[in-house]
Amino acid sequence: MSSSNSSRTRAGSRALLSGVAAAALAALAAAPAGAVVPPNNGVGGLSSPPIHLINSFPVRDFVHTAGWVPDDRVTINVLRGPNDVEVGTATAVTPFFVPAKAGSPPEWDVDVNHPGAACWETTTPDLRPGDKIRATIVANASDPTRVGTADQIVSQNVTAGPAVETAPNSNVVVVHGTAETQDGQQYPDGQLESRLVAKKQLFNINGRREIRAITGAATGNDGLISYDQPGSTTNFNWTATFDLNDTFAHPNPSPSADTATAVGAESRGMWLGRNPAAANEVTAYEFAQIPGPAAPCTAPLAKTGITGTSRSFLNGGFFAGGQTVTVSGVATSDVTAVSVAGPGGPAHGANLSNGTWSADVPAADLAGLADGPVSLTATFTGGTVPTDSVAVTKDTVAPGAASATPGAGTYTSAQDVTLSTASGDGDSTVHFTVNGNAPTATSPPFTAQIHVTASQTIKAIVVDPAGNASPVSSFAYTIATPPPPPPPPGGGTTGGGTSGGGGTTGTGGGTTGGTPAAGASSGLPAPATIIVVSQAPSGAPATAAAPPALLALGGVSVPQRIGSARLRAHGLSVLVHLPAEARVVRLVVYRMRHGRKDATALSIGYRPTGGATTLRLRLSDRALLRKLRPGRYRLEITPGRSQADLGATAAVGFQIIP
Repeated sequence: MSSSNSSRTRAGSRALLSGVAAAALAALAAAPAGAVVPPNNGVGGLSSPPIHLINSFPVRDFVHTAGWVPDDRVTINVLRGPNDVEVGTATAVTPFFVPAKAGSPPEWDVDVNHPGAACWETTTPDLRPGDKIRATIVANASDPTRVGTADQIVSQNVTAGPAVETAPNSNVVVVHGTAETQDGQQYPDGQLESRLVAKKQLFNINGRREIRAITGAATGNDGLISYDQPGSTTNFNWTATFDLNDTFAHPNPSPSADTATAVGAESRGMWLGRNPAAANEVTAYEFAQIPGPAAPCTAPLAKTGITGTSRSFLNGGFFAGGQTVTVSGVATSDVTAVSVAGPGGPAHGANLSNGTWSADVPAADLAGLADGPVSLTATFTGGTVPTDSVAVTKDTVAPGAASATPGAGTYTSAQDVTLSTASGDGDSTVHFTVNGNAPTATSPPFTAQIHVTASQTIKAIVVDPAGNASPVSSFAYTIATPPPPPPPPGGGTTGGGTSGGGGTTGTGGGTTGGTPAAGASSGLPAPATIIVVSQAPSGAPATAAAPPALLALGGVSVPQRIGSARLRAHGLSVLVHLPAEARVVRLVVYRMRHGRKDATALSIGYRPTGGATTLRLRLSDRALLRKLRPGRYRLEITPGRSQADLGATAAVGFQIIP
């Protein structure tokens, strides 16, 4: 079937593309180092990445392409699976003219399944992650040399949820979504965007119809977006946060109005391509849009394939218990039978009813396979899709046992115990008990130091993302308070009290006699989470020659987010609660990249405490401030009796925004 379109302006699609290009150019001038090229994206004779622009809108089953010449006739195909089964076609479409608008040059576009555009033939494909979208010039009367030119992209696995205000009247809006490359990785910085597009309204905060957040972009952002667990190969959830209050970086005359606009806007999760600056291969997931044919198109929506599995991981418990993994999916009315099998295993017939189906694959079929990805394949009898596959992960290796710092033993004072996973188990979680019961995966997770004030036993296990559990570790602590010192000879009293009064704090004021809560009456925001970096026994074993206790901070408060201009003008404020014995504080600043700190510190310095237990510092060294560009940082703080006698190091994170 041939479809011809008259010239018309497509402002909505055009605006999206110009926005992508503008955002991408602000984020990156070229493809980021280490960009992941999706598997099966290139085919002999095809341009991939494409020369012509191809954008996938999977929720609406809509494809937008651009960059053609008037005499081109372009066929759009949707190909699925390793055998490139054709599931959607629009043949020999005539490009339509889009005049120059808003700084964009004029162009000739080919769209499919959009009001006024070409239509899918026979059936409307249900666009899915991994589908190849191919655009081929099949005719050109004025320039036959263009015939056969083909471009191809792969529609990516990106989703987005609705925009939600975090709390009433907070004017802070968050969006959650997922984004995973075809080979099970997180997208590099610059390729993932969250965008809120208002309906015929402008945001007060920027004067545009949309607000956006791009991973790793130093400029052009209205919010912040990052993976929930950066660098993870099992967690692909992301969160975008849009603070619509009157901030230093974004003065807003009406935060509440913008919040209402954001909550009512269309939420999009977008992959901006391997080279975001080119804006030539975009996947735009539009939350709550309606799939299927768009008027005047009428070809029914075709769905045949796997929609999910009952579990993502096959762990040791799965095989020990002889369990099954259920594979579920949908099928068009012309599919008469479905079966599912693991690699080299027997086929298991599915229950097919009213267009849905499910089949169980037993653990015995998969027990002999090596750990790693396991492909479960569904075979369809009838219909246009012969097979579909989904990967689950076999992981039967239990993580290493938990460790404790300080270790189990006898101490003369209360201890703050940190539980840790073994090296290489960073994605795993420690669960613990203090009542003598054996811990399980439902026991409380370790999130903060356990304050041991009396003799007790802590038991812990490590549970990895697949659900495998380590052996139980047991740590017994005995707190033995030393006897009071003997009276001085002759029955007299000890010498006079501490000189200098001992009751004043350091810079920042306040009194001792109890450490105030971090940030209390300091004028600073709530503190960032404190992470214990190093810890040794803060009380010596109960021996006659006990060494002095290792010093540890009582709390740290820094702004969790600070604007670049404010930082340059005022420096970084730090509020530290110190033990009384501390006479010096060591401060080290690192830049964080992909969840890890750089090997080289940006700054290392020492500050005297003057005997204060509450110390307010300001990091305002010009050389350091010049290094603190927008991004995430880590401040490590160590108290000490001297520079040669330092205690436990704690760390807080903070972020600098444009």
